[in-house]
Amino acid sequence: MTAKVRRVAVLMGTKDGAAFIGEQLESLFAQSWPAVDLWVSDDGSTDATVAIVEAWRSRWNKGSVTLVEGPRKGFAANFRSMIIDPRIDADYYAFCDQDDIWEPDRLESAIRWMEGENSDMPLLFCSRTATISEAGIPAGYSPLFRRPPSFRNALVQSIAGGNTMLFNRKARDLLAKASARTEFVSHDWWAYLIVTAAGGKVRYEPRPLVRYRQHAANLVGANVSWKARLSRLGRLFQGQFAT
Repeated sequence: MTAKVRRVAVLMGTKDGAAFIGEQLESLFAQSWPAVDLWVSDDGSTDATVAIVEAWRSRWNKGSVTLVEGPRKGFAANFRSMIIDPRIDADYYAFCDQDDIWEPDRLESAIRWMEGENSDMPLLFCSRTATISEAGIPAGYSPLFRRPPSFRNALVQSIAGGNTMLFNRKARDLLAKASARTEFVSHDWWAYLIVTAAGGKVRYEPRPLVRYRQHAANLVGANVSWKARLSRLGRLFQGQFAT
């Protein structure tokens, strides 16, 4: 008897992403993992984003495509709405941005690691990213963190973007319970904090599994540039990082 293939729910937040979402959807469709349900929470797009997602329904042979209306309170609230949505049921869950490009084994690499771990424990997988320009030209990498992930580290540093994260059902249940009680500023740092605080296990993969697109409105490599780091340091001294 063939073992049941575990399903992944990809949680994609969208807002006016028509220019790049097609390329991202192609990379999701090319994933080596065969069982993928796509959940798209659109936060009030006024461009062709919704139409592009709808057009994929007939092509999507990995599972289902579900489009829901977001809360229209910003990206963090949009991801929070998917974390706590009881309709989304899967074995694994993955955050997804609308304008990145995933490597073909992005999901499978995370799931293979989880298959070797205790499924009764909250598990979170994340990775380094390769930065690309708006036009898709390679522009560097996110910082490479070598210390093992831990709650102690999570208190002061977010080591990976939500666009690289995949978590199991135990972690999702934990995040849903915590997120039902409060809002948060950043879904990726929040996930890292909650999972490690509860004694869960986090795997940080040094190989970039996501190509993270930086837009012209931002600095090239804005999240890793020295100007951005100095800006964050300034906010730290102003007390804003506590938020």
